[in-house]
Amino acid sequence: MEASNISAFKATLNGSLPLDVDAEPTEVWFLSCPSAVSLETLLAEGTSLEAVLHPDGSFDAKTVSLDMDAQYSYVACARLHGEDLFGEVKTFTTQTREAPEGAVELGLSVMWGSCNLGSTVPEDYGHYYAWGETEPKEDYTWETYLLCRGSYNTLTKYCTDGDYGAVDNKTILELEDDAAHARLGGNWRMPTDEEWTELQRQCTWTWTSINGVSGYKVTSRKPGYTDNWIFLPAAGHRHGEDHFDYGSYGLYWSSSLSERDSYDAWYVYFYDSHVTRRSYYYYDRYLGRSIRPVAE
Repeated sequence: MEASNISAFKATLNGSLPLDVDAEPTEVWFLSCPSAVSLETLLAEGTSLEAVLHPDGSFDAKTVSLDMDAQYSYVACARLHGEDLFGEVKTFTTQTREAPEGAVELGLSVMWGSCNLGSTVPEDYGHYYAWGETEPKEDYTWETYLLCRGSYNTLTKYCTDGDYGAVDNKTILELEDDAAHARLGGNWRMPTDEEWTELQRQCTWTWTSINGVSGYKVTSRKPGYTDNWIFLPAAGHRHGEDHFDYGSYGLYWSSSLSERDSYDAWYVYFYDSHVTRRSYYYYDRYLGRSIRPVAE
């Protein structure tokens, strides 16, 4: 089947089993190669991508880290009764994109903002936001958190467990609750946990300072973009009316709810010798943390 969700650096490959298949396959996958190639070339040189099989017989796989404005070929594959079956070779071309003002092209699935939300220069801390709120404030507590009724177990939105509030099974911030989109509009939004992970894996993180402000210089390792970088200042975080750990630690929200506890959300946490992703910090959705916007 035709590829979908094609952007500058990623796409979704799609396949479907024949209607007369009389058994579930033991494996479904795709083979993919740059440029327009034959099935023989895909079988010999193609990169294998494990696919997800759906109840209706369709299956798909997401590609990442493709090249911009480049052609790719792929074929859908299935193993049935011990025999490998191959579909028709399909091609697609990734899109081109231009970075909006304030965005840096690192060659990743999204473009990253050059500054924290609420700032105009890379080294400025910017504003602090509770997860799912779109305005900074002076006091960060459960009592002032807008998406609950005063406590961690009275959540009113983004909840997957009835022990913590009204279950809606929403796990990604909607744009109405996304501070970056609310403040900047257009294609700007908060990064997902997956996009933060991509930034960690596809870039070099170097602890440094700009104009006396400590933080990480994050430089792309993607060919063609290795001169491009962003700076993430160690802006600390806000709890109650106090400001903690500025100059030493960085804590940056993602738009992704924790899979474990609905009162937590994923964020990136770093200091001078360590960068990681976390989803816990004593019931943390109400805390004020930094936001680094991304653009599609």
